[in-house]
This record gives sequence, C-alpha cells and structure tokens, in this order.
Amino acid sequence: AINSWISFALTDLESPVWNLLKQMIFVPEAQRSAALTHNFKTEAAKAVAMVDLADNAPWIAGNDFTLADIFMSHTLFWAKLGGITLGETLENYVNRAFSRPAFTQAQLRNNQ
Repeated sequence: AINSWISFALTDLESPVWNLLKQMIFVPEAQRSAALTHNFKTEAAKAVAMVDLADNAPWIAGNDFTLADIFMSHTLFWAKLGGITLGETLENYVNRAFSRPAFTQAQLRNNQ
C-alpha cells in the first residue's frame, strides 16, 4: 500500500497539481493560459477525488505514518493552494501530518 500511494502521489496527483501551480504562480501573468489552468484544475480535482482515506484511518496506508504520508500530505496541501477543495477528511489528514512534532522540528531547521 505504501508504494502504491507514493506512486499515485508522484504521478496522478502531483502532475496536474504542479502544472496548475506553475500556471497560477510561475508563468508570467501575460503568458498564462486560462484553458490550461482550467484543465489542470479539473485534472487535479479528479485526482484528489480519487484519494480514499477512511474517516477512521490515521494515515494514508494504515496506522503508521510513512513516507507515503509525506508525499501525499504535501501534494494535497499544494492542491489546496491551487484552489482544489479537499473536503473535511483530507483537510484533517493534512492538518494531522503538518502538526506532527517531527514536521515542526524539520520546519524550524529548514527556516534557519
């Protein structure tokens, strides 16, 4: 399950999310394409809708936090930045992942 979620995060989810964010943020405004932005947003929303995290599952691949959670939570967060609605279950999941003490410590080290 872990490898499947990592693969999903790196292919089906990250591709449209990254392309959406590129259009929204990194492509100069005069060169942005409304059609591409719409397409990437639609594809990103479809990918997010494929994420099936049971309400009682603490992490994406079961009871333990894994590398899959790092990939999934970050990519879902990027989707949210792109205007994709995650829904309550995925919002809670991302918030749990970003509230972990190890994440907070990593952020502090990263920002030094």
